[in-house]
Amino acid sequence: MKDAIIFGGGMAGCMLADKLLAYGKEIAIVDNPARSRCSRVAAGLINPIAGSRLNLAWMAETFIPFAESYYREVEERYDQKIFHERDLARLFANDAERENWEQKKQDVKYRQWIDTLENTGIGSIPISGGKEGFAVRKAGYVDTPTLLSCLRSNLEKNTEFFEEDFEYDDISITENHVEWSGLKAKIAFFCEGHFATQNPWFSGYPFKPAKGIIGRITTDIDFSNTIIIKRYFLIPRHDATLYVGATYNWNDIVDQPDEEGIAELENFLRQHLGSKWNWDAIDAGVRPATAGGKPIIGKHSQSERVVAFNGFGSKGCMQIPYLADLLVKHIWSDHDLLRDASLSRFASKSPESRWRAVEVARERVLQVVKEGDIVCDATCGNGHDTVWLAKAVGKGGKVYAIDIQTDAIEATRARLEKENLNHRVTFLGRGHENLTSFIPIKDQGNVAAIVFNLGYLPGGDKSIFTQKKTTLAALEASLLTLKEGGILSLVLYYGHKGGSEEAKEVERWRHSLDRDRFKTEHIKNPVREGTSPSVITIKRVI
Repeated sequence: MKDAIIFGGGMAGCMLADKLLAYGKEIAIVDNPARSRCSRVAAGLINPIAGSRLNLAWMAETFIPFAESYYREVEERYDQKIFHERDLARLFANDAERENWEQKKQDVKYRQWIDTLENTGIGSIPISGGKEGFAVRKAGYVDTPTLLSCLRSNLEKNTEFFEEDFEYDDISITENHVEWSGLKAKIAFFCEGHFATQNPWFSGYPFKPAKGIIGRITTDIDFSNTIIIKRYFLIPRHDATLYVGATYNWNDIVDQPDEEGIAELENFLRQHLGSKWNWDAIDAGVRPATAGGKPIIGKHSQSERVVAFNGFGSKGCMQIPYLADLLVKHIWSDHDLLRDASLSRFASKSPESRWRAVEVARERVLQVVKEGDIVCDATCGNGHDTVWLAKAVGKGGKVYAIDIQTDAIEATRARLEKENLNHRVTFLGRGHENLTSFIPIKDQGNVAAIVFNLGYLPGGDKSIFTQKKTTLAALEASLLTLKEGGILSLVLYYGHKGGSEEAKEVERWRHSLDRDRFKTEHIKNPVREGTSPSVITIKRVI
């Protein structure tokens, strides 16, 4: 049995794994690097004074020295430069920041971190706009691609490293161990970034994912190794390129640059660099931020086998080294966690932290479905819903499973064959708006349940997702096939591109239904709404 399985291999997962190896633990890691780009595109900025309010970063006096020491050790270990020191010129973006700073700079806690702009290279940099502000000491950036490359290479040699997706339903948590794909361990560490919003153990916690666009430009302007922050940052890098960023988007939670965000950065560049720059690359990543701005770390109250190490947002390079070390000591040597970061700080606020939309939907459907029934999985995806529906209807029942993607059909078929349930299911590899042309006339009006799980295929192509037009057509068709007393359930997702708009249209459609014929309910996460999935159920009364 392993000491731990780590789910997620970005900066949090890799640095935690590195610490576990240093403490002699035997571990396994499960991570598909294509699943999230956040760690790979991160600017890696180390800055003790951040944000428009110019507040001191939480515990910067502890985190920054520890992080620098860790990165120096990694540099020596792999003979690679990881941490690059830079002057940092913090320029005021508006009068409010200037006035705020007049108050802040009197605080003695700022003294070790600040200097005058004259001690940076900002004076020689030919940029437009005002150059009023202050300098920040002990700043720089971490070369995150090189860091991840070094750590992953070592982990692949010295651990069981599974470069693949994982499904939460495939992870078994018992009183004594954790099991995934036949592999057992004492503890499961979840470091999956913003996907924690879909994790049944942590979906109730206040994650607030935010997409950020970061660009890489080339320019003839000499930045004298000086980072400039004026709402957005300009980071001169070791490879003679310049990083520019970053935007914040809480509504479009996908790793794809959006036109509005690109335009934000281009306006900033034109304002300060004129035409003396060219795009080299434009990337996007979704930060695993939290509503309170601090990470979420520690054992789950319902199982000491389940441990979170997540929620670092844009401060990961500064916070992770110290907190990874502290978490390992907490679990194996009983060191106290920091109260401000501990999962336990939500204990009194999140009693229903295991709330999960798909489980709520399944519970509602199973109250209706009985053996021998006809049911339909209108979005079979990876097959989880199809399997429990096939079990629910028994040997005499029938399941119609629909998905437009061949990968989804094949994944579902394989899952059913593993459970010896494939003989109960008939497949349609077309859009669910074709539902009435697929279900035989003799079965229409006799369907006990129809299940929709909207969005994109987990682990699949995120550019393919349910569309409001075809979803609404499928819902209208579904009502024609439901029998009296039958139920239609939908799980709505708000974080992906188009998800929020689709959900709003479905909600409008629900309100348009004849209340004498249909009883509807919209069930939301009792602890956290926003990007948290929700459930709509519709029961045919007559």
